[in-house]
Amino acid sequence: MADLMRFYLASQGLEDSRIIDAITVEVNTAQGMLSVVAPPYATWVESGRKPYGKITGFVNTMPPNDVIFEWVKRKRIKGRNRKTGKFITNAELVWRIRRMIARRGIPPRPFILPAIDEGLPKIDEFVTLNWDIAIDNQIALIAER
Repeated sequence: MADLMRFYLASQGLEDSRIIDAITVEVNTAQGMLSVVAPPYATWVESGRKPYGKITGFVNTMPPNDVIFEWVKRKRIKGRNRKTGKFITNAELVWRIRRMIARRGIPPRPFILPAIDEGLPKIDEFVTLNWDIAIDNQIALIAER
């Protein structure tokens, strides 16, 4: 299942994203549960973020500062002032990116739901097979008594 999620992320241009390495999927066949563990921003990747229009000082409608700052550093992105052509600080660049995301939003890049839709039949098959094996083993143990 995690491999399917990685495939969907890569198919949307996110093959170099940190999220690919951070995804884990745990299948608990005994309880019939599927747990997807991913970074908190995976929600925004999956469902996108709607634009909030013109920002008038409400910083809480912007994406988190630390995640974008880390992304700018990791990608080694440098911003420039359009008028002067001089480089701007990373803090200023991060502010501008956050403001742009708040104003314009970001499109969804679904990877969890498509992977679950594709992988669930395989998990059902796996669970059914394991239950059949478990039942056969129990019958064999009872027959030996």
